[in-house]
Amino acid sequence: MPQTPPPFSPGTLAHLKRHLGATVGPIIFLPTLEDIVAESRGEEWHDPASHGLWIVGTAINGDAWAVDVNEGEQVVVLSHDLIWEDEVDAVRDAACVVAVNIAEALEEARSNTLPVDYFSAIEGESLDEPDSKLTFAPGGLDAGLAVPLPARPALLGALFGPDTGVTWDQLEEAFFQLEPTERAVLAARYGLFGGKPTPADAAAKALGLEPDAIASEEARGLRWLKRLVAKNAGAT
Repeated sequence: MPQTPPPFSPGTLAHLKRHLGATVGPIIFLPTLEDIVAESRGEEWHDPASHGLWIVGTAINGDAWAVDVNEGEQVVVLSHDLIWEDEVDAVRDAACVVAVNIAEALEEARSNTLPVDYFSAIEGESLDEPDSKLTFAPGGLDAGLAVPLPARPALLGALFGPDTGVTWDQLEEAFFQLEPTERAVLAARYGLFGGKPTPADAAAKALGLEPDAIASEEARGLRWLKRLVAKNAGAT
């Protein structure tokens, strides 16, 4: 039995049809309208369509861009972390409004003023407004990992456990899908951008975070690294 199509207005539908499968700034649009329905009705995201939220794309870290048909088709970003970890009671509790409509979201995406993910949205950051406190590398959080070849096996073991089988390329791919804070904490604690690993208290001071936050972000970051490595491997 065919599924009911998303109840978008003609204007929103026209914008989406023009951008299906495209990447505009931080928005990676889903390939087809059928994919929009499948994602929005799926259990992975707790059926956001039943709450008026229709997923139209993803962010590089796994968060989702959605059109809220119950609120004038404003665009929101959904936190995969909060939803997949069941850290919220309702899907809407994991949503942050980023634009009044899809046209504005596209304009901001092209001008690099749209937040890149849920974390950036709630912090009020965009691509041209990086959070300097979370920059723990000369090139920023998007700089490539800088660990000498001889040190990489031991570091992979520390991150994933002994005899992990995870390669350095797999680590890099998964690392840059993490939330910015998770990346910053792991980079500091394990010396991923070069230099020696940083003790938790020193990392907290350098990143402007509470010591308890360092521990929780490190644990969550390690957990998501393993999940993302497995997910990426399954997609190849």
